[in-house]
Amino acid sequence: MKIFTVAFFFILTLQNIATGQDSGVDILDKKLRRAETPELRADALLHLAGHYATRDSIYARYYLNELYELIENKNLNRFLSSAYLEEGILNYYSDLYPEASSCFLKSENALKEIFDVKVAARLWLFWGNMHALRSEYDSSLIKYQRAYSYYEQADDLKGMSDALFAMASEHFSQGNPEYSLHYHNRAYALRISLQDSARIANSLIGLARIAEQQDSLSKSLGLLKEALRLREMIGDKRRVASSHLGLGSFYIEHGKPGLAPSHLTTAYDIFEGLNERTGMTYALLKTSEAYILNEEFDSALSTLDESCRLSKNIDNPSLMAECYKIRSRLMESLGEHDQSLYFYKRYTKLNDSINNSEKERRFSELEVKYLSQQKSARIEKLEAQEKLSRQRAVILISGVFLLLLVIVFIMIFYRQQNQKLHYRNRLLESEKELQKQRMELQERQRKELQERLEYQEKELASKALSIYKTSSLMEETVNQLDALCADEKKQTSVPREINGITNNLKSFARLDLWEDFEHSFTKVHTGFYKTLLEKAPDLTASEIRIASLIRLNLTTKEICAITLRSESSIKSIRFRLRKKLEISGDDNLTAKIMSL
Repeated sequence: MKIFTVAFFFILTLQNIATGQDSGVDILDKKLRRAETPELRADALLHLAGHYATRDSIYARYYLNELYELIENKNLNRFLSSAYLEEGILNYYSDLYPEASSCFLKSENALKEIFDVKVAARLWLFWGNMHALRSEYDSSLIKYQRAYSYYEQADDLKGMSDALFAMASEHFSQGNPEYSLHYHNRAYALRISLQDSARIANSLIGLARIAEQQDSLSKSLGLLKEALRLREMIGDKRRVASSHLGLGSFYIEHGKPGLAPSHLTTAYDIFEGLNERTGMTYALLKTSEAYILNEEFDSALSTLDESCRLSKNIDNPSLMAECYKIRSRLMESLGEHDQSLYFYKRYTKLNDSINNSEKERRFSELEVKYLSQQKSARIEKLEAQEKLSRQRAVILISGVFLLLLVIVFIMIFYRQQNQKLHYRNRLLESEKELQKQRMELQERQRKELQERLEYQEKELASKALSIYKTSSLMEETVNQLDALCADEKKQTSVPREINGITNNLKSFARLDLWEDFEHSFTKVHTGFYKTLLEKAPDLTASEIRIASLIRLNLTTKEICAITLRSESSIKSIRFRLRKKLEISGDDNLTAKIMSL
């Protein structure tokens, strides 16, 4: 009896973990109606299927079918793993364990394509629950640990606490209270930090079971009552009924059957209001046990009749077997040993049938799993071959494409090189032609400049010659006038007038003629005076004029004639020019001045 109580209590606790608070079906319906995109509609359908998975399998399957159709039509493969998971949870709560395993396996395969850490965490948690119900402890613990790891990656504290709670419950079922207490304390600490009253109540129940096993009955009872208080505070009727059922079972197991009926009756009333016939049946069975222990046999008999009727209606062989077992005890208490034996035989027969059915179910599930694995292996092999073929095709196509690309590149490269070479040749020809034209132009300009320079120098020489002739004529005239003035016999007032004329002629020769000459000289030799003064800034005007005449390559005699100076005077000026221009005695003065 105690084993049956623990098993049923464990199932209810797992159901509480999975379902949580009512997610608000009205809000989900509005979300579905207002969904404007396929993604939003798929999300709403997924939540509705999850909501009804533990409440109404018809609605849940309706929403799942619509979700699968939407995924296929709109190629929403990222929702596929979640859809398989919700279908697996639905089959899990409908006791269709082979179908649930198949859905969980499909969800796992879908996660390999598009991974979602939250979906993976829920998958391994429920898969672990299913292994736990079939007493596959090692498998369940492995899956719970993976669920905890994924919840930790997602930083989901509620999920982490649920995984820890599940591991604690599994260790308790295996008879490891130390490990169970360790995981319960970790889960309880997380739930306290989250201030999640529903989950705190579940942890308190788990801790109460450990305290009960350690014979700390008062502590266990206190924890159960605190869990009931929390559940009543949050108003979750299903959990409140579960707590009343747990308290009634606790009193029966520990010799206080008189306190059990009030809790069990409350549990029955709540389950009846929720139309949960399994809970109603179990509450009636525990109530009949309490009546038998209290020796209220009539009440026990009527309660058993009602529980047997409900067990038949819901077609639950396990509860029916429990009915036969309790009725056998009742008949034994009434002294009707033949009836007691009859019902005990029916109990053992039905229980054996259940065990055989369970074995067949497990065998079928293993067979389905084996076939699924074989099918998955074949699919993976075919996919690998197809992938390899695709890779080879891609490599071949890529190779051909690269070869064509290289050929095109080479052709473009050679074409560009030819174009560049042609352009370079044309450019060289153009440059040669341009250079030739430039040289011809420069040659013409040089000739024109040379001709102009020769012309100007001829003109300048002509002017210098003109100055020379004019100067010679003036000198001769002056000499004649001087001779007249020297005649003593003709000393009159005329010599004074002749002296005036002589001075005017000399002044004219030295000013007007020189100004005209310098103007013409500057046009021909533009930078001569500037260069000359840069080398010898202290030159006098007469020295500059003599230097300009030397620049015209005139001899000393010619310079004397032009300037009306004596040869010694010109030599003296040449000496001063050599000194001021820092020209040594070995160098030719004329050549140096002409190079300026």
